[in-house]
Amino acid sequence: MGKAVGIDLGTTSSGIAAWADGEIILIPNSHGSTATPSVVAFTEEGGILVGQEALDQSILNPRGTVHSVKRLMGRSMNEAEKHLAGPSRVSESGLEAVRFSMGKQEVAPEEVVAHLLKKLADDASAHVAEKITEAVITVPACFGDARRQAVLDAGEIAGLKVLRLINEPTAAAVAHHFLDPGKPQTLLVLDLGGGHLDVSLVDVSEGVCEVRAAEGDDDLGGDDFRDRLVRWLVEEFGKETGVDVSRDLQSLRRLSEASERAKCELSQVGETEVRLPHMLHGSKEGTPFRRRVSRALLESLTEDLLDRCRNIVKQVLHRGRVSSQDVDEILLAGGGTRMPAVQRLVREFSGGGQPLRGVDPRERAVAGAAALGAMRDKKLQDLILLDVASHSVGMEMRGGAMKRLIEKDTTLPARREEIFGSLESTEGVEVVLLEGEDERAEVNRELGRFRLERSPWKTGAPISLSVTFDMDVNGIMHVTVGEGPGETGQPFALEKRVNLSRSEVARLTSKVGGVRREQ
Repeated sequence: MGKAVGIDLGTTSSGIAAWADGEIILIPNSHGSTATPSVVAFTEEGGILVGQEALDQSILNPRGTVHSVKRLMGRSMNEAEKHLAGPSRVSESGLEAVRFSMGKQEVAPEEVVAHLLKKLADDASAHVAEKITEAVITVPACFGDARRQAVLDAGEIAGLKVLRLINEPTAAAVAHHFLDPGKPQTLLVLDLGGGHLDVSLVDVSEGVCEVRAAEGDDDLGGDDFRDRLVRWLVEEFGKETGVDVSRDLQSLRRLSEASERAKCELSQVGETEVRLPHMLHGSKEGTPFRRRVSRALLESLTEDLLDRCRNIVKQVLHRGRVSSQDVDEILLAGGGTRMPAVQRLVREFSGGGQPLRGVDPRERAVAGAAALGAMRDKKLQDLILLDVASHSVGMEMRGGAMKRLIEKDTTLPARREEIFGSLESTEGVEVVLLEGEDERAEVNRELGRFRLERSPWKTGAPISLSVTFDMDVNGIMHVTVGEGPGETGQPFALEKRVNLSRSEVARLTSKVGGVRREQ
């Protein structure tokens, strides 16, 4: 059995860490960096580039390079559409799930992420001289069932045994517990990464880490702050040259990289310059493009995004039944929390006080995942970890209403039983499983559906079927069906619309394990 590690699967960059000699060690990749770009490229020659190599060639190969794939995992084409305007080109095969067109092959997001996870594990194996086979992987707290299943599938395809998925803000709280132990505290954890915002209210005491409430925005992250600057620069370039580069993939890639650098610099200085000496549009090389960008400009372009952050913090405090005065410390995680505007927002909820310092916000989640991996290895004392359901799960009733089976913020694991009675020999019941908070079924997300039938060989009086809905500690739904209340049920295959089938996972596991990866 190999070493169990923690992996922070990020939208823009990912990391891996392990517990060794009484401390958490961030493991560097083959370039010596502890942050690996979450970028995968498919070359015309049929090779695969992962991490920094993929990022370095992305301007020249925009159609073959996938960025921010985490935002597309477990989503339908319609759900992912808002994130597909950049370099990623998507299949037009008619599938409901997202697929990338890479030459003659169609690539699922899970396969892309598997290449990234395998790269992290291989680099770590080389560094520690021990095979990495097991991992705890972080996910946004706002991820629902399908998106969590997609991460589990990606880990399996990469050849990893995923010991557990842990919500990113929960992982940050676990890291705080082990790295800075102290008196019992109520923590407000704000995690703003590249693709997602999560806010959790967590009680931490000796031996227990309990989440009281969690809320997030699946479409709000550092990428969105950057993209506002990209949009402004596209408009400025158009004013200067009369050329619209909004559909030119190479130009957009250049602007995206320049905007990301500017956004990071503006966390340290009040003004910087975006300078592109070889700005391209179409097949022509345009004139050099330069613009001064101020922190005030960026904040004005993203004011509504900050309002969304603020509202989510308020929701969590309300659902946790606490005021900001009841919060002992505010813990920041994710690179986006280094933006001064975000830190000012945090101070609104701390009476002007400063959030906890010490660990780099980008490293908190991976440190917590590594600590949980060490607990599985019995190298660290056990911690009772009580996380909550990120969304309510229920089923569609007659009339189009949703009946909740497991409520949002329910402590996991959770189990509910539903009885479907008086089924005649010719009758069947179709069960539509939903995820969401609206009373109307049509507004919520369909997780899957299945049909209940009485056993065809049993005749006579009507029978009852009991259906048990289990949500495990990873936030994944499982369904079992039995005849009669309380009877032990048999597992029922819940086909989910956008997730890979078991046969597809098996095929991709063999494929990724034998793929040629360029160096």
